[in-house]
Amino acid sequence: MKAVIWTKYGTPDVLKIGKVDKPTPKDNEILMKVVATTVTLGDCEMRNLALPFAFKLPIMLFLGVFRPKKGNTLGQEFSGIVESAGKESTRFKVGDEIFGQTGITMGAYAQFLSIKENGIIAKKPSNISFEEAACVPLSGLEARYFTRKANIIKGDSVLVIGAGGSIGTMGIQLLKLGGAVVTGVDTHEKFDVMKEAGADRLIDYTKENYLERGEKYDVVFDVVGKIPLKRGLALLNSNGYYLHANPKISHILLNKWIGGSKKNLIVKIDEQSQDDLDYLNGLLKTGKIKPIIDQIMPLERIAEAHEYVETGKKKGNLVIRVSSN
Repeated sequence: MKAVIWTKYGTPDVLKIGKVDKPTPKDNEILMKVVATTVTLGDCEMRNLALPFAFKLPIMLFLGVFRPKKGNTLGQEFSGIVESAGKESTRFKVGDEIFGQTGITMGAYAQFLSIKENGIIAKKPSNISFEEAACVPLSGLEARYFTRKANIIKGDSVLVIGAGGSIGTMGIQLLKLGGAVVTGVDTHEKFDVMKEAGADRLIDYTKENYLERGEKYDVVFDVVGKIPLKRGLALLNSNGYYLHANPKISHILLNKWIGGSKKNLIVKIDEQSQDDLDYLNGLLKTGKIKPIIDQIMPLERIAEAHEYVETGKKKGNLVIRVSSN
């Protein structure tokens, strides 16, 4: 089968298209024909190991210290069609259209993927495309986790930093469902997708210093994590929530409450949830949320796709179409 071959850490050009053996599902696995996957900044960080040391070390031990172990293929989000199932697999049947994530094992940059059926997987709603479904299992779950932790009530003011990317655009939609008034921060080139997601107000951080506006928010959702935490916390009202999707290790070690400031710092340290994916699936079925797609590229352009994502210009999601359905 065709797959992306990844033999060393480095720039996008280390990713090559090649032929590998088609996997055979184990008794508790399903074999899926991959229709679509995505390129996220996380995929790029894994490819070149551009991670904080505390995260890099365990990743290197898992993937390979000096180079990726033989057979490693990137890609964490997927959508596709069940082709066969192991003899102990009962959750899905041949022909089911599904979407989900692989986690640290990755492997979605390939025509076929063998994965445990008890993973974070759901049946794809008929009203969305395979390309749209592939955008949900990582960015959607990240956005769902944080927005759920913030206990949003109608009228809450929320600032989303990095609002024009995959997590940001999904986060805006979930926040609006909770009744929040959302201000999105990103470049003006991404204003269109922020508006499409439902943002009420837009700030171009390249032209305006939003840290100096003097405004306070009930919630700050920091997707990119590039501002000092102290300055970010200063944007919060008392008892506000700072949702940090890209924390440093020091942030993770902090308590939920920041000293005596009565401001909540929320970082993500637990596993992804099937319940959250099922919740998002319900919203997809009813049309209450819709993934926003920047581009759809074929698998053969995977290096170009990684390069584009690393520019920071991606609006919403970048999808890779692996196979026809």
